[in-house]
This record gives sequence, structure tokens and C-alpha cells, in this order.
Amino acid sequence: MNINIKHILQQGEGVSVEFKTTFNTDAIESLVAFANTKGGVVCIGITDEGTIKGVTLGKESLQQWTNDIKNRTEPSLIPDVDEVEIDGKKVALFRAEEYPIKPISVQGRYYKRVGNSNHLMSVAEVSDYYLKSMQYSWDAYTRPDKSLDDLDEHLIERFLNRINKKGRLKLAGNNLDKLRKLNLIKDNIPTNAAVLLFAKEPLMYDVHAGRLKTPDKILDNIIIRNTLFETVEETMNYIIGHLKVAYEITSETVRKSTQRVEIFEYPLDAIRELVLNAIIHRKYSSPIDIQIKIFDKKITFFNPGELYGNITVDDLNRDDYQASARNKLIVEAFYLAGDIEKYGTGYQRIRKAIEDYPTMIFTCRETQGGFLVELKYDKQKEFSEDVTKIEDVTDDVTNNVTKVDDVTDDVTNDVTKIDDVTDDVTDDVTKIDDVTDDVTDDVTKIDDVTDDVTEDVTKIDDVTKVEDVTDDVTEDVTKIDDVTKVEDVTDDVTKIDDVTGCLRQQTIIEIIQINPKISTTTLARKLNVTRMTLYRDLAKLKTNGLIEKKNRYWKVTESNDTSKTSNSFLDRVPNKVTDEVTDRVTDEVTNKVTDRVPNKVTDEVTDRVTDEVTDRVTDEVTNKVTDRVTNKVTDRVTNKVTDRVTNKVTDNQRTILDLIKNNKNISTNEISIIIGISKRKILQNISKLKEMKLIERVGNNKNGHWKIIKSKTMK
Repeated sequence: MNINIKHILQQGEGVSVEFKTTFNTDAIESLVAFANTKGGVVCIGITDEGTIKGVTLGKESLQQWTNDIKNRTEPSLIPDVDEVEIDGKKVALFRAEEYPIKPISVQGRYYKRVGNSNHLMSVAEVSDYYLKSMQYSWDAYTRPDKSLDDLDEHLIERFLNRINKKGRLKLAGNNLDKLRKLNLIKDNIPTNAAVLLFAKEPLMYDVHAGRLKTPDKILDNIIIRNTLFETVEETMNYIIGHLKVAYEITSETVRKSTQRVEIFEYPLDAIRELVLNAIIHRKYSSPIDIQIKIFDKKITFFNPGELYGNITVDDLNRDDYQASARNKLIVEAFYLAGDIEKYGTGYQRIRKAIEDYPTMIFTCRETQGGFLVELKYDKQKEFSEDVTKIEDVTDDVTNNVTKVDDVTDDVTNDVTKIDDVTDDVTDDVTKIDDVTDDVTDDVTKIDDVTDDVTEDVTKIDDVTKVEDVTDDVTEDVTKIDDVTKVEDVTDDVTKIDDVTGCLRQQTIIEIIQINPKISTTTLARKLNVTRMTLYRDLAKLKTNGLIEKKNRYWKVTESNDTSKTSNSFLDRVPNKVTDEVTDRVTDEVTNKVTDRVPNKVTDEVTDRVTDEVTDRVTDEVTNKVTDRVTNKVTDRVTNKVTDRVTNKVTDNQRTILDLIKNNKNISTNEISIIIGISKRKILQNISKLKEMKLIERVGNNKNGHWKIIKSKTMK
């Protein structure tokens, strides 16, 4: 045995060195810990401080000690032994190499080396060490308490179809044969992996996710329990629903469409990778849940189980680390289905995704009983790196247009008095149930509209904010005195629904009738919308009783066939918004823009402004003007209108009552998502319902529930 004793003395005790003054049980425990970790040397005759005391050795001492080690360990450990002399004092050296079959025990107790001390291993750690050394994984073991009847055939069919479509492995035979080839079934008994992936009744391995203001102030939370592929999608939907989104409009998007570019608070590719890592690599022998916490500028992922194999946190920070899988069959299933790419590249993709988020920091570390990952930032990203920033475009535009004061004066002098505009527009538009609230519920919030207009037409640094321009306009108009006329008009018209949303929901129903098995991911792709938009549409259709989901199948309710549903949607399209109103408002706004900046704006900017205004004017501009007028009318008019309408239950309030009636424990977040308006507006509507003595809250916000006080005729 070639050991440099001087180097060991200089190095001192550590991960691979232990000093003992005498040979005893502690020395054997250290050798066992070394064998269960990376190997090491026990030096007999040296104090903990590294002082050489020496040890008395007889002719048979080393042999006796070696036999003692062999007899007291299981499987038997036979270390290398040597004797050295330093300054006339003898020191015995015992070296234990890392053992190929782990773990080794001493008198039934198992130890591992951590730093410069020996740690007693838990039952779970002993099991993990054994599985790793035997090249087994927990998910490969069969579940004697389960049978093939406990597996969902439709989930299996969907999984195998995804494998064939991805093309990473060609499987022949029937579904049972294919599962056998993937080792998901052994002797007609499902493995742990098969149960986790396809069980009709999912096992209790939960994901606990929540939105928090502070570590001890929880705003919203959910426990997700499902099969693994479905858990990934549900977890992503929940996280996306709680992320802030910035919107960007570029010359390219304006030229080709009116859609905005969504910039999420965190890169969704990185979030999905972290969700997959947590679910795929968690330690399923642990009872601890996966925990995801969403804070204002931080999101954390905790999954039970430390890093597996020999990989370290430092390895993860490099791009050349060798991955090892705790759950081999689960990893293979997600790889074949196309949810993960090449083994060991997940953290590379995460680092790549956050490169476009300048202030974002990605950290990870091992904690007690698990692994914690954190994404945080100082400032939310607002622009893509591959397009010109709006501020840059603003500089170019402001160099060619008239000063804002002149433009504002011209517009103010040329617009029709607000009384006439209001009368003309309200003669042709659909009914506004709630002057102070429902208009805002049916369109983008006024602050968002202001932001959208600013983004769509290019920001002008020196231009007065849209709200200031609106204030200037409204200051020049005549106050509305004839309240009765306004009330009569609002009683005679019908509420404007979101036509685009209606038609998209109709399309959803038609697709579901053709393919009841379709996943939300595929459905969102066919509709070319985000999963969050789809989630809201589905929630509305469920609330309206048009569709339902049973046993993972979509179903259109029997009372709603395609033709009837189609008519119900078409009936909701506002038929009183005539071409005359659309053309008049469009021409007026377009002319105000083009006439005020003739020959001073490039063709590209002119086209952008004209196209964008034309596409958005009917809904957003008209409603914005109407809303601004409502806010600026005299107190007398406002009070009269308010007194007349506050006793009416609006459509949104009616929907809230229906939701509470069906689910007394429903949260304001869930109501907000289903109806499609902000949580602030939901709280305002709930407050009105309380004032009208229609509902009340029983108990506190966290543990209480809603109660319908009495029924009221809905006008």
C-alpha cells in the first residue's frame, strides 16, 4: 500500500482521512463509511489534532484487527493494511476502497462519510444505495397490490401514440407487448413507473404549488394529484396563471397581424424544464411533496431527494456533466414521448433560456432531504432582444412629427362635442348593463388599453400621456344633462360580447365533438392561442353547461348539438354595430392621425398606425371614449345613473352567484379566471353583491366559504 503519511498529516482529517489513537469500534465504523462513499484511510496511533502518539503492535496485532473488521461487517470488508514508523513511533494504516456493492454495515448499522465525520444512514438511504449499486431503480419494481385493470387504457394509448409520432423508438405488437418491451410491465404486473404514468386512481405523490406574498402569507395554493404527464400540464397551467405578462408590439407584428408578443415574467421553457426535473427526478420513496412557491420576483422549486449518483451542484453549473437517473423508466418514458431531450442537457437549456432575461439569476442547492432551485430577478423583462425597442422607434418618430401641444390642440379643436359623439355611438352600440363597471369587464381595463394604444402606435417620449389628452378633450365638452335619455338608450341596447372569444369557443366545441380525447396542448396549438387563454375558454364553456370532462374525455352536453350551439354563439354577436358607426369612428380617428402629421412620418409608421387603429377602433376606442365620458360627467348625472343601475344584477354578478351556488368554496382567483376579468373587478362585484345582501362570507378568507343569502329576480 503506497501512502504518503506526511501528506496525510498535513492534510488532516476530512472526507477520506480519519485519525484514531487506538483500534476500536469507531475505527471500523470509519472504514465502513469510507467504503460506502469514496474510500479513505484510518490512521491508528494519531490524535484528532494530528499529533503522533504511536501504537503498540505485536506480531499478530494487524492480523487480529483485520479479522475483527471482516467478522463485524456485512458484506465482509477486508481493508488494505500497512505499518509505518515516524520519529520512532509506529502507526497502523487501514485503507478501504469504495465498495462495488453498497451499503456495507457494521453490526447492522450503516454509515456514510460526510465531511470529516461518519453519519448513520436512514432506511431510505440504505435502499437508495442498494438500488444504485445493483443498477436498479425504484420505479422498475413491480407493484403486487396493483393489476393491469388498475391502468387506464386511454392514457396508455395516448402515450404509445406520442412515442410513435416522435419516432425515437419503433414498437411493434399490441399495447401490452409494447409496455413489456419498455419494462413497464413484468409478468403481467405493473411496475411503479406504470402506476405513476397510467393509474386510474393516481398515487399520493402530490405537487403543492402556491402564490405567496411573503413566506408566511399565502395568497393562493393548490394540491395537484394526477398521473405524471397530466401533473406536468396542470402544474404548468397553474404557474402560468400566476405569472405577470408584458406585451410587445413590433413593426413586424403590426404589419402582419394585430396580435401582441407576450413576454412572460419568466422564460416558459425554463419553467417547464424545472417542472419536469422536479416530477421526473423526485425521490418517490419519500412522503414529502414537491413544493413550488411563486413570490413577487422569485419562484422556487423543491423536490424530495438529494442529487442522485456522484453528481454535484458544481457539476450542474457546467455543460459537460454526466447525468444519472434515479427513476430510469420514468426518465425513458418522458424522453420517448418527446417531453425531454438528450439526457443531461436540462440545466444547459435553462441557462440558455434566461440569457434573454438580463437581471435574472438561477441558483440551486441541496437542502435537508431534498433539492432546491430558485429563479429571481430585479426588473421584469419588457422587450425581446431581436427587435427594435419601442424607445428607439419613439426617438425616430418624435423627430418627424409636430410637437405634442400642437397636435393636442388640433385634435381638441376638431373633434365633435362629446355629447354628440356619445349620443351617436350609443344609438348603434349594444347594451351596457353597468355604466360604471360592466364596460370595463367586457374590454381590456382602461389602464391596459392605455398601455396597448401606447405600444401599438409607438411610444412618444415627449407626448402627453393618453389620459392627459383625454382629460383635455373632456374639458372642452358639454356636460350631459339629460339623464333620462342616457338611461333609455342603455335600456334599449344589448350587451357586447367578445365575438372572437365566442367563435373560438364554438370551434372548441366542434373539435371536441370530433376528437373527445384531444389534449389541452394539442387544442391550444390548433387554435393558435396560449394554454391560459384556452383554459379560460374551457372554464367558460363548463360554467355555461356546454361541455364537461369525465374520465379524461371531453363531452359536449346532450342538450347542445353543434347546430344549436353554433346558433347560440352567433346570436351573441352584436348586430347593432352598423357599418355606418364603424366607418364613421374609424375614419374620424384615422383622419385625426394622418391629417395631423402629413408628409412627416415614414410610410412604415403611417401604415402601422392606420392599420392598428382600423383593427382596434370599434371596440377599444369607442368603449374607451364612453368610459372616459362616464367618469367625467357631473356628480348630479353620475349619481342619478348610479342610483338607477346599482339595484340591477349584472351578467358578471349573475355568473358569480351561479359559481358560488355550485361551489361555496370557490376562490376569487378561480372566479377571475373563469369569467376572464381581473381579480380587482371580481372583488368589486363581490362587494356590490354583499351590499345588495345577496351573498355573505362565512368564516375568514382562508378557511371560510360563501353563502347565498336569498334569491333575487335577475333583471
